Amino acid sequence: MMLVATLITTVPDYPTLAELVKEADRIRSGQPEVWQSYISQKERAIADHKKLTSGWRKRGMPPRLDFQPLKFPLAFLVVEVQQANPPRVETALLEAISSNSDDRRIKVLLELRAKLGDSNEGDWDRLLATAADREWAVEQIATLTRNDTILRTSSLLFYLLSRFGGDLPGDTQMAAYEFVRSRWNKGPGNGDGERYWDVLLRIDVERARKEIIPYFGSKEEIYDGCIVRLLGEHAGPSPDVARAVNRWLQLVDAQEDHWFATQMHILLLKSDPNGELQATAQQIDQEIARKKARNETAGPLTGDLDRLITAIIAINSESAVQPLLRYVNNQQVSDLTQIEIMEWLAARRHEQMPRIVARWLAEHPNIQSWLRNTAEQKWGEYGRQVLTEADRLNKNK
Repeated sequence: MMLVATLITTVPDYPTLAELVKEADRIRSGQPEVWQSYISQKERAIADHKKLTSGWRKRGMPPRLDFQPLKFPLAFLVVEVQQANPPRVETALLEAISSNSDDRRIKVLLELRAKLGDSNEGDWDRLLATAADREWAVEQIATLTRNDTILRTSSLLFYLLSRFGGDLPGDTQMAAYEFVRSRWNKGPGNGDGERYWDVLLRIDVERARKEIIPYFGSKEEIYDGCIVRLLGEHAGPSPDVARAVNRWLQLVDAQEDHWFATQMHILLLKSDPNGELQATAQQIDQEIARKKARNETAGPLTGDLDRLITAIIAINSESAVQPLLRYVNNQQVSDLTQIEIMEWLAARRHEQMPRIVARWLAEHPNIQSWLRNTAEQKWGEYGRQVLTEADRLNKNK
């Protein structure tokens, strides 16, 4: 009780914090066992994280402490974050606040920043962008783009544009695009340049596509890989991109740089799915024929062939059914890709699924259990019917 009273007296100028502290007091006095369960869950999460990361020797950084899966109420988080916490705990509490479902999370973060100061370990701009809803974000973007400010990739404006750039009203969209473009007037080199162009493509994908294309083949800096990667991440039907990729493919030695050539073929397919699907399938068929002639079968990892097939799956066209039926039981195609095809065909309730599953059950005994569980649990009643028919087909062989 004394703790809550102390907190209330220290936040007279922070109405949202005061309101939530009172809510916390009501939970603690009215449902003490519930409050204690929150404390126990928090302490257990901290202890588990310490045990996991102590003496960390694996490749890469250890995972951060994360309270978000525990779904604590905002009132509990507000009380806890105002206690004396180690930096990693404070950061985890702030991140849990930023992703909380309570609509007051933005006001809480603004008041905490005013109270705790910018010296806090938390990255306030990133936290506010995570907590933002569209209405607040649009208002902030409109205000910030009117100011002659420096744009940094770690600023509130940049974070908001990364989240909401594709969902802005017309005037704000135009102002935001011009603002970013005026501060990054060159191609998408590695690092910040790629991030700026990612935001531009989110804000106005058609305009950004047209403006990024001329940087391909630049003599000043090497942008080509970044351009293809960015256009692939923001791919969709686009005559401009399709024409450009057709030109670029003529400049690439497919034998010397097969990975890059395949990446461009995938981008071409996504940019002109109706016009390029048949050509992509022919390219896959030819590669399968070459592998078969050399008595090659697929390895455990996916390669260029599998990347092209996955791209066909991704365009999700009825015209893709026949090519994919050719690849779903093909030894030159990796098991992982064949599974992707099965999942896609199952989603369409394709009539040949019992035959396909029967062959998989017969030829891949090591994953029978996984396939049966997937069919029963993920595909539901349809999956159970497929399994019954597949078992019948195998029994009658």
